Amino acid sequence: MSGHFRFLFADDIHIHERNFKPLFRYVDKKSIPLETHREHDDLKRRQGDYDSDPALRPRVEALRALDRDSLFSYAHDHRLVPIRVFPLARAEALAFALATRDHWHASPVSAAEREVFDRLYERDRDILLWNMAAACFWIDAWTDTLSSFDVPPTHAFVFSGSLIYGRVLMELCKLQRTRCFVLEASFTGREFYLEERYTPIANRSSIRHRAVRDALRLPEAAIPRMRERAKALQRVHLAANKNVQQPDAADLPRWAEPDRPTCLVLGQVANDFSIIEQSSGYLSSIAFYGELVQGLLDQTPYNVIFKGHPWEHKKTHLRRPLTKEAMLTLRASLPDAQQQRFAVREHDNLVSIGNVVDRVVLLSSQGGIELAYYCGLKPSTLGHAFWGGAGFSDDYASLDELFADIATGRTRALLDLDEVEHLYDWLTRYLQLHLVTERTASISQVQRKLESAPQILLRTEPPSSAQSAIERPLSERTVRKLRKLQRDPRSFFRDAKWVRKLRER
Repeated sequence: MSGHFRFLFADDIHIHERNFKPLFRYVDKKSIPLETHREHDDLKRRQGDYDSDPALRPRVEALRALDRDSLFSYAHDHRLVPIRVFPLARAEALAFALATRDHWHASPVSAAEREVFDRLYERDRDILLWNMAAACFWIDAWTDTLSSFDVPPTHAFVFSGSLIYGRVLMELCKLQRTRCFVLEASFTGREFYLEERYTPIANRSSIRHRAVRDALRLPEAAIPRMRERAKALQRVHLAANKNVQQPDAADLPRWAEPDRPTCLVLGQVANDFSIIEQSSGYLSSIAFYGELVQGLLDQTPYNVIFKGHPWEHKKTHLRRPLTKEAMLTLRASLPDAQQQRFAVREHDNLVSIGNVVDRVVLLSSQGGIELAYYCGLKPSTLGHAFWGGAGFSDDYASLDELFADIATGRTRALLDLDEVEHLYDWLTRYLQLHLVTERTASISQVQRKLESAPQILLRTEPPSSAQSAIERPLSERTVRKLRKLQRDPRSFFRDAKWVRKLRER
């Protein structure tokens, strides 16, 4: 089957052997033709800051002439197929705006598409225009690249999918016979995602769906099941996050009232794609943390520790602890009694802090998994964490629900034995079956993921009169529709005409 494969890597900035060694070993072992896109690397690295790029300026001026509604609905042609541009530019534009424009953090911001567009249009119009121009550029650039192949690639590989150049390629793969796979590192640093999808992966891994988790079947017999669990838990202990180096110790607060329980609020990077890519909830994590901390101090008996994310010091366009600074400003504005109950930390060992707190609240940070595993804390989530709903967290739609549960005691802060079992089962499915590991056997994992989907082969010879309707070769148009069904069932079933035709076959 792999003899017919042709691969396209969207870049070599992220997609290289150091990050995804098993994928490269698979390519070498199967001798798969590989094309790596190395053009326009400067644009690939801009991460929302396209201001004054000469290649984009004519496109910016054309977009600037559009009124607000026309710009919101603007679609750029790809082989006469109009592709709406703002959804492709939204995440990267927001990543830049959230890192450089303080007004996004002054109050909670809705993630609704039109509200995000209107705020960008009114207050950060240049960011909006340059990012939409970049999306138009990449539609044309990827169209030219895909048209240049004598034989189209069977598989395209994109890192993360939130940056514009990758987001556009995913969109174009929907329109032709190229399967798209998204790559991303996991919190362990030794395993990675390899998922066939046409949307960004940030906080949206397919394992968040119960049906996917259930399909990752664990052995039914006790001994094989425990063996797989032991391997998974060993991977947790061997975790080596490539972005964050954990300190050895923590500066634990000395409370004025040490008898109060303590709640840890776990922070994320202010412009993290896992927050930006959600379609509902908070876009500004800083505004969210401000509301959360104030509510905990006002409505609960807790002392509160906020732990900022140290990666903010290195994140492109941030390069400073923006969230920590905002929390220190909040603390300085509090009455003296509440200041004594609120501590801000950043470069401290997460587990050391977790071991002295009674509760943890967060948006969608993967640190919640580590705190559940190492400290027995039951995370309270408010950001649609991809591991939420798996039986070891409390997942809330609003802060009011959280505060009400704390006040009435309806929620526990620690895991019980059943919830620990759910955590272990989830980790086993996640690390042993869902992700790809660095171990030698991982080549077979890559092979299963890339070859598992049914291949619909077209016959070149005409059908004989003796062939039944089922045996007749499918038309190329039908094949395209069936592939659409495989990739995007929801979109497919909007077209009732094709449902009827499939029934007739």
